[in-house]
Amino acid sequence: MSKPSIETATVDSNIGETIAIEQPKTIEALSELLIQKNIDTSGWNTPKTKSIPDLFSEIVTGESMLEIRNKKIIRAISIIGINVFTTIRGSHMRLVERKRVSGNTPHSRLLRTSISERKSFHEDLFAAAIRITENVLSISTEPHYFIEGNKHITYIDPDAFPCLATRACERRLAINISPNSARLSGYTVLLDNETIHFEWSPTT
Repeated sequence: MSKPSIETATVDSNIGETIAIEQPKTIEALSELLIQKNIDTSGWNTPKTKSIPDLFSEIVTGESMLEIRNKKIIRAISIIGINVFTTIRGSHMRLVERKRVSGNTPHSRLLRTSISERKSFHEDLFAAAIRITENVLSISTEPHYFIEGNKHITYIDPDAFPCLATRACERRLAINISPNSARLSGYTVLLDNETIHFEWSPTT
């Protein structure tokens, strides 16, 4: 089963009250917290799912954090969505991810932004945006980023931690790059063992 994306997962319209909690300092404390909150981890630590130590590692690095929402424990993650714009022969264009190829298997993601990647909660928003833009598109300049808005969704990721809901908070940014800096033919990049194909598409 493919991993849900922030564009295809179910939007949680009843966000409810979020209560910050102290993050577990040890794997044992994390295990006890999951038991207290009735999280069934019997489906974890398989060839297709992650383990309690994996979740603890995410918490330590800031890749995720735990919180209480509607009296239930939630794994929160932070995502940056970046729309990349340029002008080609007088037309305003947006960069679009057309497909990804893993091995010989192509697949696509339904994104409303050019790039969508996770960031650490410890990382500054704009520093993360610059890092991600440079890593994905090899744009080494520091363009001005415009904030487009936020989006929150809650979903269960069967390929990570079954039975533990994940809340993704996406901060959406936009940048305009000059035609001199843009690769007008599009971009093909290798990232995390996947080949990603980007193309320019008219904004209208």
